[in-house]
Amino acid sequence: MKVNQRGKRCCCQQRIGNIVLVLAMFSVALLQYRLASMEQYHRHPSVPERERRIQNGHRNGSTTTGMAEATAVPSASIPDWMNEYLKWHREMRTQFLTLDNWKLHRNISKLLILQCMPSNAKCGGLADRLKPLPLLMLGAFQSKRLLLIRWKDRPAKLEEFLVPPKNAYMSFDWRVPDWLDEELGMEYQNWSRRHIVNVQPFIKTLHQSSNKDIVTTTMQWWDGGEQAYKDALNSTKRDDEFRRVYHHLFRIFFVPVEPIRQRLWNIYKYTALGDENGNPVDYAVAHYRALWWEDQALPTWKEQVDAAQNAVDCASGLMPKHPTMSGTSAESSANRSRPIYFATDSIDAQNIVVNYARSKSRQIVVIPHEQLVHLDRVQLLGNDKTTIHQKSTRVIDSGSPNSTTVDTSIKGIHSLEDVYPVFVDLLLMANGNCVAYGDGGLASSD
Repeated sequence: MKVNQRGKRCCCQQRIGNIVLVLAMFSVALLQYRLASMEQYHRHPSVPERERRIQNGHRNGSTTTGMAEATAVPSASIPDWMNEYLKWHREMRTQFLTLDNWKLHRNISKLLILQCMPSNAKCGGLADRLKPLPLLMLGAFQSKRLLLIRWKDRPAKLEEFLVPPKNAYMSFDWRVPDWLDEELGMEYQNWSRRHIVNVQPFIKTLHQSSNKDIVTTTMQWWDGGEQAYKDALNSTKRDDEFRRVYHHLFRIFFVPVEPIRQRLWNIYKYTALGDENGNPVDYAVAHYRALWWEDQALPTWKEQVDAAQNAVDCASGLMPKHPTMSGTSAESSANRSRPIYFATDSIDAQNIVVNYARSKSRQIVVIPHEQLVHLDRVQLLGNDKTTIHQKSTRVIDSGSPNSTTVDTSIKGIHSLEDVYPVFVDLLLMANGNCVAYGDGGLASSD
């Protein structure tokens, strides 16, 4: 009997011990879970938290405007080597891109800088300046260089318009620190440098510059370096790989500054391109550049009419097929009702499309501009309103009903706000569901 009681007591004590052990293990596991959850929270806000932040953003009059900040995990939308380079770049920039550390460790923290400077004869428009990003990143990855972007007075720093996404694992900080900007502007330096302009093959030339601390480059290639990118990778993949990568890379590099973001929000909220909350809906983009050949006469009025209307018709035909109305007249009607954003460098073309939209009962959004700005043909004036003296090139389109005169000289602007429409156009095109584009457009890579 005692044995049984003793046995029962033993069994009871053992059970109590097991319970204590289990509770201890559970407490440790719970603590680990909470710590992991806290760490995960700092990396990835929970779904309700993300929704709350977005709602607060809308209440504050701001929105993501379709330009979502970079994700917090390595992206499956870009090649593995890009993910690897993004991680390496972030670590190297944090560790070495300070004045003292860089001078001491230049051999392991060399730089590749895409630049547009007053000394450059030609930087090109926004498309020319930003298209080569995939090729430049590949060159920086293979040569183990920190890729940076530096604009100066053409018309201003890129940071005045676009900035890296904040607080994201995948964001890419391409900005040149102030101390480095000063170093680059000095006449005498104790570091070596080489400048590459439109050199092919770019990657090979970059490798041949391995003894240089800094390589700067200015590129203007008709394809943005797409073929050079494929050649360097011996790519056998689809022809659109460069463009697909660019689409995701752009969002890792850039988000608009607040004034431009606010303009986007207003456009999305008050036009057919967005909803009542200022978020973009599905829309197509028609992109037509009439003035992109500087050394040739403008297209005639009839040529502009044909090209502008064709761009709109192409954009309408590119809209995705409706899953339940494929091939039906209802689908055709639905496609016609979907909005189209028309982007152009010609005020004549804007007017043509406005009239065309009325005649066809289509939702075509045109953002009117008092003057159309080309980044390589503007200069920010000082407080003294300095007059800019530069040879003008005027082309008269005698085919236009109004005999339009186009001045392609360097124009003085009094505020950077005069340049915002260029970036608004870029971001409106980037957020489009599909793009019908002609020669010379950024959309061909975006």
